[in-house]
Amino acid sequence: MSSAMNTLLLIVILLLLVGCLFLALVVFRMSNSMNRMRLEMQDQKTSLETMTQNQSQNSKAMFEEISSHLSRMYAQLGSEHSLLYGLQNSMKDINSVMSNAKRRGSWGEYQMETLIRVYAGQTPSLYEAQFRLDNGKIADGAFHLPQSDKVLCIDSKFPMENYLNMVQEPEDEAYYARELRKNIKKHIEDVASKYINDQTLNEAILFIPSEAIYQYILAEQQDLFELALSKHVLLCSPTTLSGIVFILVSAMKDYYRSKNASRIEKELILLRSQMGRLEDKVTKASRNAALVSSQVEAIEQGCHQISEVLSQLESAGDLS
Repeated sequence: MSSAMNTLLLIVILLLLVGCLFLALVVFRMSNSMNRMRLEMQDQKTSLETMTQNQSQNSKAMFEEISSHLSRMYAQLGSEHSLLYGLQNSMKDINSVMSNAKRRGSWGEYQMETLIRVYAGQTPSLYEAQFRLDNGKIADGAFHLPQSDKVLCIDSKFPMENYLNMVQEPEDEAYYARELRKNIKKHIEDVASKYINDQTLNEAILFIPSEAIYQYILAEQQDLFELALSKHVLLCSPTTLSGIVFILVSAMKDYYRSKNASRIEKELILLRSQMGRLEDKVTKASRNAALVSSQVEAIEQGCHQISEVLSQLESAGDLS
C-alpha cells in the first residue's frame, strides 16, 4: 500500500513537472511571439516615421516648388499686365492721332519725311521740306533736280476716315466709298492746282501714307488713278515713295559724277604724276641708304682691324 502511494505520488510529481515544463514552453513561445511582434511593431513604427518624414519633406519641397511657380506666374502676370497697359496706352495715343484730321495729317507728313531722309539723307541740294512757292503755297516738300532750276513738289494727304467707315460699316460701304472717292479726287485737284506751275516741273507727287488705301485705289478706283495721271499727279504709297526717292538719288549721283568727270580725270592725272615723283624719291632714298649702309659696314671692318692690331701690340709688350 505504501509502495502504491509512492508510485502515485511520483506520477503526480512527474505530471506536475511535465505541466510546468509545458507551461514554461508555452510562456517562452508566447514571449518570443510577443518579442517578434514588438520588433515588427517597432520596425513598422520606424517605417511609418520614415515614410511620414519623407512625405513631409516631399510635401514641403512640393509646396516650395508650387509657391515658387506661383510667384513666377504672378511676376509674369504683372509684367504682362504692364505690357498690356502700355500697349493700351499706345493704342489710345494712336487712336487719338488717327481720329484727329490735323494730327493724322502731321503723322502722314512725318512718315513721308522719315522715308525721304532714310533714302536721301540730309541733302538740302536734293530735298527741302516745307517748300514755299512764289504763288504763296507751301508744299510739304520739294525735290531739287539736277540741270534744272524747277522743283518737283510732294504733298501728303491721308483720306482715312471714310475708308475706315467703309470697312467697319459694310452695310453702308457704297456710301462711304463715294465719299472716299470725293476726298481723293479733291486731293488730286488741289495738288494739281497748287503745286504745278512755272516754278515747278509739270508733275507733282501726292503721297498717301496708307498702303491699304493706295491698294484700294488701284484695285477699286482705277479711274481715280487715271484722273491723277491726266492732271500730272503721281499717286504714291510708302513703298512706291521709297522707289521714287531711290531713283532721284541715283540720278543726282550720276549727274554730278558725269559733271565732274573731267575734273576727276585731271585730279587722277595729277595724282599719278605726284605718285611717279614720289616713287623716284623713294628709289633715290633707297640707293642713298644702301650707300650709307655699305660705308658704315666698311668703317666697322676698319675699326675691327685696328682693334686687332692694337691687341697684338699689347700682347707683344710694345705698349705699356
